[in-house]
Amino acid sequence: MQGARLFWQRPEYFFRDCAECREFCIDERTGRPKLGPDGEAIRLGEKQKAPCEACPKRDKETGSIWAGFTAHNAMVFEICRASIELGALPRPGGIEDQEPASLQTLLLLKAIKDDCDATASAEHEEALLKALVR
Repeated sequence: MQGARLFWQRPEYFFRDCAECREFCIDERTGRPKLGPDGEAIRLGEKQKAPCEACPKRDKETGSIWAGFTAHNAMVFEICRASIELGALPRPGGIEDQEPASLQTLLLLKAIKDDCDATASAEHEEALLKALVR
């Protein structure tokens, strides 16, 4: 669930490569390594530490990165995202042509997306009301 929420709410973190983050200074806006004047990625200094402690991919209970952040899961999430946005099933054909596990994943991600959207909408409305009351 944590990974799916991050996928919808903060995709720049979901797709960030942990190894890259541990080696280079990362541009928080783009999620990519910052480039120096020579066009090369800027490496972290000897005394600099990657910001793993603050990373939303980190499981607060275990203290480690969620095991589900894999290239395979990223691909599955992308396929599901495209299916949800296009209103189409992941594979050609009808519902009977879909893999049960794929359908389960698609339905779960859709429910999480709807929840994230509702939460974001409610937070936006609340902020708007506060601004109007001032």
